[in-house]
Amino acid sequence: MTRDRCFGPLVWQAKQPSSVAYSFTFTSLHPLYHHLESLSLVWFELILFLLSNRPLILGLTCYVGPGTFSTCRRRRTHDAKTLTMAETIDPDTSPNIKIATYNIFSGRQGRLEMALRELDRLNVDVAFLTEAKLTGIYTQHCLGYNVLATDAVSPHKGGVALAWRAQSPNWTLESQRKHGPNVISCELKTGHRRFLLVGAYVSPSESDGSTMAFVELACARRTGLRTVIMGDFNVDFNEPGATGRDTDIMASLASLGVNSTGDCFRLSRRHREGFTWKQVRNGELMTSRCDSILSNCPRDFSNLQIRSPRGQLSDHDAVCAWIIAGSIKRHRGYLCARKSIPWKLPNALSDVDVLMENLRSH
Repeated sequence: MTRDRCFGPLVWQAKQPSSVAYSFTFTSLHPLYHHLESLSLVWFELILFLLSNRPLILGLTCYVGPGTFSTCRRRRTHDAKTLTMAETIDPDTSPNIKIATYNIFSGRQGRLEMALRELDRLNVDVAFLTEAKLTGIYTQHCLGYNVLATDAVSPHKGGVALAWRAQSPNWTLESQRKHGPNVISCELKTGHRRFLLVGAYVSPSESDGSTMAFVELACARRTGLRTVIMGDFNVDFNEPGATGRDTDIMASLASLGVNSTGDCFRLSRRHREGFTWKQVRNGELMTSRCDSILSNCPRDFSNLQIRSPRGQLSDHDAVCAWIIAGSIKRHRGYLCARKSIPWKLPNALSDVDVLMENLRSH
């Protein structure tokens, strides 16, 4: 906010990160100008923000220049000298990393590729596809995504698949590991932060706690990291059942120090109740909050919403969350340091090498 001493108008200019600049000039002839000086800076900026899309309200005078917008439509500037630091960000680089969990009911017979297409429409970077039911051969590269899936107990039950984009300038996915038939873990590195992502699927008929034991094992292997546990637990954390199964699952997650991230954000009007599963049975609509994203670092998230994919692969909705990405410069330095000292697995010993080792030991 600046004040021109010669002519007297009060000029306010805001640079938007989408390469659009707004410029407002209030002349002293406007009756509102005499009252604006008595308002605080915060309220003044709030009034201008509310009026930014309607410049003719209250008789405001807008001057169109390089990097400004007119009353008819917004104009994007092409003058490199007028671009600010926020406007020079690469449009292909997102400041957030979008993660999701989605129950696809089955990944067989081309449904995995359909699920990847829905993830691409939702612009998801990393996703856990629960109840994939994949055994043996499956698609590992499709639509710019890499896929890693567990071996399900049977073609009709369980299974989890991890899908992530192949390349990104501000984050890297590492250490993908399978834990049993229904748990996958990986590490997300962005800037100076490292997250442990764990995807799990707990069957409604499971009562021995084997899946949660694998989740605890995955978290115990990498302690001290920011932990995010997501998937389909078939437990409504807002209205848990009276069974011992629900109590055991909630107690296991509480021991890991994670809480529901959805409680920290306001959902959209369509999904205000937070239901992720809907099904009509005997003419009655049944709903539940089966799918969840839990974490011990809610401050690292910028938003969480429930999305309904167009394909309607199952009766579940996708739960999406946005993790604040780290500095691109720092992450580029991490990648360069990792390439300078590459880590390679030792070569497998042949039978002759094993015999030679045995002879040397004796």
